[in-house]
Parts: sequence; C-alpha cells; structure tokens
Amino acid sequence: MYNFLHIVKKLKKSTLQVAKEALYKDLSPYLDDSQARKKYLCHLNIFLSTYFLLKYKMDLSQLAQRMDREIDLITSSDEALSLGKQILYEYKDQFGQSTLPVNHQLIKDSLAFIQNHYHEKITLQIMANKLHISKNYLCHLFQQETGHKFCEYVSLVRVSEAKQLIEENEETFTDIAYLCGFSSQSHFSTTFKKYAGCTPKEYQKNLQ
Repeated sequence: MYNFLHIVKKLKKSTLQVAKEALYKDLSPYLDDSQARKKYLCHLNIFLSTYFLLKYKMDLSQLAQRMDREIDLITSSDEALSLGKQILYEYKDQFGQSTLPVNHQLIKDSLAFIQNHYHEKITLQIMANKLHISKNYLCHLFQQETGHKFCEYVSLVRVSEAKQLIEENEETFTDIAYLCGFSSQSHFSTTFKKYAGCTPKEYQKNLQ
C-alpha cells in the first residue's frame, strides 16, 4: 500500500527538491520492475488529482490523463525518475492557484492576474485600475480575503517562482531576478531572504 500524504505535505510546504527526494526514496524499490514502477506512478498521479478535487474542488482530469499517457511510454528506470519529478512539478504548480480559498470574485481575478503577470510590474494601483475599483477598497478586501497584504502576496509568488528556477539550475541569479519581476539584483536578494529565510545563494547551496 502506498502512502503519498507525506509527499503532498512536502509539495505544499517545502521545495520541489525536498518532495523529489521523498519520491525517489519511495520509488527506488520498484525501479527494476517495469510494471511496478508504472503502477507506483499511476497511483501517485491518481492520488494527487483526487486530492485536488476533494480538497480544493479543482478538476485536474486533463493533467492526470496527460500524465497517464506519459507513464505508459516509460521504458527505463531513468525515465521513471524523470517523469516522477515532472508529475511533482506539474501538481506543485497547482498549489499556487489553490491554497487561498477565497470567495470574492475580485480577489480571485487579482490572484489569477498576479500568477500570470508576476514577472511584470504589479502595484496595488495597477491592479485596482484593472478591476475598476479604488485602491483603498482593494487593499482592504485583499487582506480580508487572503490574510496577506497585496505587495506581500506578490513577493511570495515571485519568491516561489524564483525557488523553482534555482532548483532547475539553468538560469543565473541576475536572470532569475529579471524573470520573476524583481526590480534589481539587490531587491531580489533582500526579498528572497525575507520570505525564504536565506539568500538565493544559500538556498542554492542547500540543494546540493
């Protein structure tokens, strides 16, 4: 019997790297058996899609079906590990859209906009203008619905995306700062340390 709850907890509260290490440990006993490794990944995929449906009322059936097709194509243990990481990445990305159970449509629209435009300049005034409401009203409503100040939430999203890019280890810190919408390298480093508890360089070192 598989137990995927600890992986879900790591996806929600930790980094992709931490969740990946837990997955690799669980998957390793099945790597030499082609059917067993496929079965494990199938159950993981089903568990994650069901979790989002029950917990957040999110229908991820299309994502689950796409992962199922990928699982069927696995021919080696390396491919199984690689796809396992991809499954975690795909579902972890959904937590950014699900972890704040807001009810107000204006805030739902705000969160969606931030998620899609975090790499651009986003201010409370810009968001208020797009929603055709006052800045003060949006400020009050956003904190009431999410528990975060607007600028704080934008920073959290940017730091979360920066973590992902650092884990992938394909971009320089300068590029990551730009890609995640930080105004400068120093702004990136200061904000990252504030919300992640360490500098980008320290975070990268901890992954090794």
